[in-house]
Amino acid sequence: MKFLFCSLSDRPNLSKPMWDHLQEYCEKYSYKCVLESQVLDSKRAPSWSKILLLQREMKQNPDIDVLVWVDDDIIITNKEIDFEKLIEPYHLKNILISEDVVWSPFNCGILVVNNNQETYDYFTEIYNLGAEMPSKLFGGLWKQDVMVHHAHCNQQQGKKNHINLVPHNIIQSFYRDHDLPEDKKWRKGHFSAHITGMPLDRRIKMRDEVLKIII
Repeated sequence: MKFLFCSLSDRPNLSKPMWDHLQEYCEKYSYKCVLESQVLDSKRAPSWSKILLLQREMKQNPDIDVLVWVDDDIIITNKEIDFEKLIEPYHLKNILISEDVVWSPFNCGILVVNNNQETYDYFTEIYNLGAEMPSKLFGGLWKQDVMVHHAHCNQQQGKKNHINLVPHNIIQSFYRDHDLPEDKKWRKGHFSAHITGMPLDRRIKMRDEVLKIII
């Protein structure tokens, strides 16, 4: 399969080392890498732009089988893990997302996206639904809250679920200053560390802790 990894960030003081590691990883496995430095919709929080970026790259790369979105606060910490083999045990019909451990059923830090029309249309539906939930344009967990709401509604109505969950610590692990169960925390050897849920200065400090461990 052909893979494309992508990320978007308007805060290079955080994302520069993350992107360096992501590019190195993609070069190792000959995965295409797209890094976007501009928010694609200024009328919404930057997190919403991941949907627009994924849709843009889906259109522009019809030869790509799978797209992988990576948040700008995630470091690839084990480059010896081939992503294609990592996700092989999990059914990718539309989207694979990691389970969350505290706040939500899942966490959208890494999205594994099947490049097909059904997935593209799902993202359009989520983006349009966001306009009907204005509190989520700049508040809460943004598009993630909308995706959770959409999944719950579909479940209640017996409609298709576009999301399959991957256990935590497979495609991403949390590294942050909140209390977490020991078996849910990032450890050296995990595929990636998601430094999330903290003010920016704290994220940068903890990012540098991880970099010292893996280098």
